Amino acid sequence: MKILIITSKEDLASINLKEELFNYYSLEKIDDKIYKINIESKNEIFFKEISETHIYSSEKNIVGEKKYDQIIFLSRHSTLSENKPKCMTVHAIGNWGIAELGGKDHAVVKADPILMRLLLIELKKNKPKEIKEYEIKQEATHHGPYLEEPTLFYEIGSCENDWTNKLVSKYMIKILIENIKDYNKEEIKNKNQWIEAVGVGGSHYCTRFNRLTFNINNKYCFGHVVANYGVKYIEENKNLLKEAKEKSNAGIIIYEESI
Repeated sequence: MKILIITSKEDLASINLKEELFNYYSLEKIDDKIYKINIESKNEIFFKEISETHIYSSEKNIVGEKKYDQIIFLSRHSTLSENKPKCMTVHAIGNWGIAELGGKDHAVVKADPILMRLLLIELKKNKPKEIKEYEIKQEATHHGPYLEEPTLFYEIGSCENDWTNKLVSKYMIKILIENIKDYNKEEIKNKNQWIEAVGVGGSHYCTRFNRLTFNINNKYCFGHVVANYGVKYIEENKNLLKEAKEKSNAGIIIYEESI
């Protein structure tokens, strides 16, 4: 499995996460843009930094001519709300409506619900007391870019003090690398009897869906999540929810009001 980690020069959290990646792992430059992480692993992990903001980048700038099985963006989480929660988040990408934040209108990107749940659980399970105030949560699907490869965003929120917090970035990088270096989706899925799902309804921060994610007795792993503000688009375009289900490899749609 080939995994590509992407950071942006325009993103403070991304810059900080890149620094911790280079601090704690050995990276070998293999061409003018791509590095490979030198680590004993079953998977090959590559790194690339781009100049533009992640969400507005193109597939050509991100991936180029190479082929990858998973793309992981290291990014900041921000919000226009006065409430700026300290958090570490994971989410799938795409747009239910018009692509105001990159990507394509009415189109979502492939997601791996198994990997997303694994990262969320490990972030929460191992969180040190020094950063205990940071919440771990999945966000609803809500921005670009658009890619053909399975993709997730791995973020620090929600203000400059958080984006530049070295303890948080160090922790997130170690959790990420330790869980992707030997990652095998089918093995983890079968071992835990996990089931991929799409979530519909609820808040942007997936409150009820996250309760299921962190419930060890629950088998559902969420890929794309349509928050309440996106529901009108899937009601207008029935194919969009079908696409979200297919691109999450999901066999079931779970509605927030049912849990």
